[in-house]
Amino acid sequence: MTTVPDNLTARERIDTIHHLLRERICLLEYAPLSVLRESQLAHEFRCSRTPVREAIKRLEFEGLVTSKNGVGTIVTEANFELLQDVYAMRLAIAQLIGDMGVATVPKELVSGLHRLLAQAKILPKETGQALVLAKINHQLHGLICEIISNTALLQLYDLYYYQTSRVWYQQMPKFWASEVEALEAELTELIVAAQHNDVMALGHIKRNYIARVIGLLQG
Repeated sequence: MTTVPDNLTARERIDTIHHLLRERICLLEYAPLSVLRESQLAHEFRCSRTPVREAIKRLEFEGLVTSKNGVGTIVTEANFELLQDVYAMRLAIAQLIGDMGVATVPKELVSGLHRLLAQAKILPKETGQALVLAKINHQLHGLICEIISNTALLQLYDLYYYQTSRVWYQQMPKFWASEVEALEAELTELIVAAQHNDVMALGHIKRNYIARVIGLLQG
């Protein structure tokens, strides 16, 4: 059971529940077309149904859930054909990171990239642990968000990631061996760019990785 701290403000409580639910949807803990029930979530988080309802409204605005009369709140499908325009926007936005990024790459980001690379290197090449790889990639997304200094760009970059990532995480097992290698290569490139404080290169590397994923999904 996940407990939301009692000392949070009403807004912080909604933010926390929204974040937790969005993470679960992104990492397929809540599979597409599964039903979310306010009463069960309120019981889990040990809160009233009001903050849960508000968090779900945010998820609905983001396109991650939909409400149906007589059924409840349903996690939306993760379909590449329906999200091709969003993927195209992710490509365009990634290229803007260099122009709207931080002046200096934080040392904590470099150490975080090294930590993720160490995790990627011990992933088995012969068997699929797609959720583990997805979690590494998910943490990588969080690190990249830290170098985006423009608030509007950050909000779009984050939103489009959550809207599309499930599509890729569902298909990832088909490309397991190559994806382990690709993740290691991407992290290695990002580390070099970060160590040289090259935010422009960081954006281009992410853009190239997104383009690679799109190519695999289209194939």
